[in-house]
Parts: sequence; structure tokens; C-alpha cells
Amino acid sequence: MEYGDGTVAGLSPRAKNVDVSRHGRFAAWREGGAGWLLDARTRTAVRLPGRETDKVSISNARYLHWKTADGYHVLDLAALNDRG
Repeated sequence: MEYGDGTVAGLSPRAKNVDVSRHGRFAAWREGGAGWLLDARTRTAVRLPGRETDKVSISNARYLHWKTADGYHVLDLAALNDRG
């Protein structure tokens, strides 16, 4: 992913199911049984809650979805847009 200032961040070759938001601000992926979300604006990656992440995706409607052993989770990425 490329940040606004032209610097680039790479994901591990072990990253699975990589998905990027429509405008490129957010990326989500699975790695080592965990789900991750990267915010390119703040250059912050956070581990998603839950055990044994099975699937991660970003919908065109700006929602992050992830499925874990604990259930199905949804996050409205618009809430993060207001913060950064």
C-alpha cells in the first residue's frame, strides 16, 4: 500500500485473504490465525478481536467483516474516517 506521502508499506508473504477498501485507505487480511486492519492514513495496524479468524473482507459499502470462532463481526469504517 502507498501512503499519501509516497512511502510504501508491504504485507507479509504469509498474509491471506487481503482486501483493500475502495479508496485505498484501509487494508484487511488474515495472518497466523489472526485478522488485521491497516489504516494507511494513520499508519496503524491493529489485530482484530476474536479467536481463529477464518475470513476477512471489506465491502464496497465501507464495512469491514470478519468471521472468527467467536462469531461474525462487522465494523463501519466510516467511524474511523471521522478520527483521522
